Amino acid sequence: MAGLQCRKRLWLETHRRELMRVSPASEHIFRMGHLFGECARPLMGQGELVGHVLDIAKAVDKTRVALERASARGTMVYEAAFSYGNVVARADGFASCADGWHMTEVKAASAIKDYFYQDCAVQVWVAEGAGYPVRQVTLACIDSRFVYPGGGDYGGLLRYIDATEEVARLKAAVGGVVEDLRTVLRGEEPEIAVGSHCSSPYACPFMAHCGAQAADRSRVSRRTAHYASARSSAVLPYPRHFLHVEAIASPVPRWTGTRPYQRIPVLWSCQTETEPGHLVQRAHLDSFNVPSKQQFARTLLDAFGSDQGVIVATSVDRACVEALRASVPEYCAELGAFLQRFAHSIDVPVAHGVAGVPEYDDIADSESAEQAWWKAASPETGEDRKQRLVESLLRYARRYALCLQETFNAQGALTAVDSDVSRSGSRGKMPSKAANEAKRRR
Repeated sequence: MAGLQCRKRLWLETHRRELMRVSPASEHIFRMGHLFGECARPLMGQGELVGHVLDIAKAVDKTRVALERASARGTMVYEAAFSYGNVVARADGFASCADGWHMTEVKAASAIKDYFYQDCAVQVWVAEGAGYPVRQVTLACIDSRFVYPGGGDYGGLLRYIDATEEVARLKAAVGGVVEDLRTVLRGEEPEIAVGSHCSSPYACPFMAHCGAQAADRSRVSRRTAHYASARSSAVLPYPRHFLHVEAIASPVPRWTGTRPYQRIPVLWSCQTETEPGHLVQRAHLDSFNVPSKQQFARTLLDAFGSDQGVIVATSVDRACVEALRASVPEYCAELGAFLQRFAHSIDVPVAHGVAGVPEYDDIADSESAEQAWWKAASPETGEDRKQRLVESLLRYARRYALCLQETFNAQGALTAVDSDVSRSGSRGKMPSKAANEAKRRR
């Protein structure tokens, strides 16, 4: 698939692998794919997993033996490896069927994309070249309607799509494409300018080499620019609650009552300004192994009480609390009342969270915070590293809420001063000391 995305990428993967730089975002996508694959295999049926990720020759040999056993038992072989014409492919699921074999490709997505079929066509071409005629091809993807009932029951998470005809149509062209790419590999490094293909359908690990860093860094995070309430902070009574919420999304729902890829909050931080200049700081990071979000919802409701408005940075925070509300019906009414208090948002554009939030352990925005959460939640992460990540997440969230409070108050001061100047009709008049101070704070 690398060569179909970009011939230069394939050439670099073959001849200059030392230039490869896998981004944290790409690593996170791989992590989600592996998580979904591990969940999907038991749903697809009993079978044998072929390992040897780095040793293709051993994987191909083991696949041959595993398929003989699976054919006799009527079971599946997972991560089956095939090699033909110096092209290697691995099938997520491979099982015998009438007059041949049935291949299943697992995708951690709810929407079917065109390149899924192209991916399957290459795999089928290789498998058939290796002597395994494929009679049926199935795409196993996410059923977005699935709601996790809890207890490890993921029955219904997958939906199956018959891709046999489309894959057969695309397979006819694979041989010619392979020959064309072989010609590319025998030549010098192709001269291909950077463009949209560098990140579609996959982020290329050679973007730094090709000079695409600027295009990659211009990406705007999920906390996009926004414009909300134009009301001055002067009209909002005390106490004022400045709330920041961090959420994670997973193709495999972790908590009872949640759906695939639903953004569910795992961390909240609040700066409560009880009176001008007096702040009370609170934060809560949910445990990594809790089965539901009941405790998290309770901590949020208990911390905010029932008085005054809640200031958030974007509509993302509201959406996260809405998702929390849907997952814990026993707190539906209380969380609904809490959402009614979301009366104010910062009235300035924000690209990566609130300006001025420092990095903690490479946590600089919501995307990197989510990646840090998954690292901390992984059983492969040591306790010392996990504790550092937890502390960094809490420091980042607390600072975010503080920046929210500072920005909100500075905005209110500037709005009030500008209104006074406008009423006086003194457009050319030097701004007051208060206005200068407010602008300096912004």
